Amino acid sequence: SAEDIRRSGARSIPEALREVPGVNVAQIGSARWAVGVRGAQGRFANKLLVQVDGRSIYNPLFSGVFWEAQDILIEDVERIEVVRGPGASLWGANAVNGIINIVTRKAAATQGSLVAASVDDGGRPVLAARQGITLDDGSAFRIFVKGAEAAPFRSDDGHARMDQARGTQTGFRMDSPMAGSDGWMVQGNAYRRTSSEALMTLPVFGSTGRIPLNLQFDGANLLGRYSWGLAGGEARLQTYIDRQRVEVIDGGLGTVNTFDVDLQHRLAPVGAHELMWGLGFRYVQTEILSR
Repeated sequence: SAEDIRRSGARSIPEALREVPGVNVAQIGSARWAVGVRGAQGRFANKLLVQVDGRSIYNPLFSGVFWEAQDILIEDVERIEVVRGPGASLWGANAVNGIINIVTRKAAATQGSLVAASVDDGGRPVLAARQGITLDDGSAFRIFVKGAEAAPFRSDDGHARMDQARGTQTGFRMDSPMAGSDGWMVQGNAYRRTSSEALMTLPVFGSTGRIPLNLQFDGANLLGRYSWGLAGGEARLQTYIDRQRVEVIDGGLGTVNTFDVDLQHRLAPVGAHELMWGLGFRYVQTEILSR
């Protein structure tokens, strides 16, 4: 819950997931994480479905989630739902070992102004600002911006390695007035982050080496959702577009464009039984350019 996250002192989603039993979280760099469920963890865990408000953040370029590019404003998280075990029949692709669903707060719950600042033990700051307002028709709106920088990891002898991350993210959310079962929501995000690391090469003639790797992430997404009463139950239509771009400086460029639409209808319960059906369509376009 939001209260659990606040009390934990977590500054990012992976840090908050450390509090969940059965979720394996290891920090492998200044802003790089290996997150998994049921022991199947790694920097890129392709059998774990991760969603933000129903939008998958899976990246097919490396078959996993770039956690360093997901710098969600932690104060806006309402709850994190974790399902351990297979769930593809209800949740879709990648839900083999588990599902992590991050749910953000409605705009009506984030009214007023917020300024947050923190500093890690390396002196690197995280700054965020948010403004929420209520419109004349009763709908609520918020906008935020966040900038963060992570200190590089250090070796046993205290020397800093080529390992750091920095970037910014901005976004908005707008919710309809709370009235009955009908409602809508629109949200969008844009981000840009850079990450530096040194890859260890395989031993050649008894020695190893380090290859510098500079990554740049940027992207944007727009999500809309509409809910209404239907045949005594509740229907929900959701669609989103997402663009992710990963560039290895002096190496190559990968771009992923995603369009997704999903319809779910939960019928009125009949005794102890409940029926839900739905339809979904997803189109993914990938492009990789080498240099």
